[in-house]
Amino acid sequence: LTSSNLPVTLVDLTPLQGDASGDAPSMMAAIIEIENSQIFVKMTGGRDAVLQNLERFKDFVKSIRIKE
Repeated sequence: LTSSNLPVTLVDLTPLQGDASGDAPSMMAAIIEIENSQIFVKMTGGRDAVLQNLERFKDFVKSIRIKE
């Protein structure tokens, strides 16, 4: 959930890369549900960089607030 209590789905594409090198392009994404719409947030970079920043990405997504 975000800080506004909105549901989030986290999509981690790194496990699908198998034995790819650490600098292979990769992505992590979050889908935030808002009533009848969604917000998509993504992080791209080398596979190792994406994995190293997973917790920061989660913290960022959790901090998203929507004004009503």
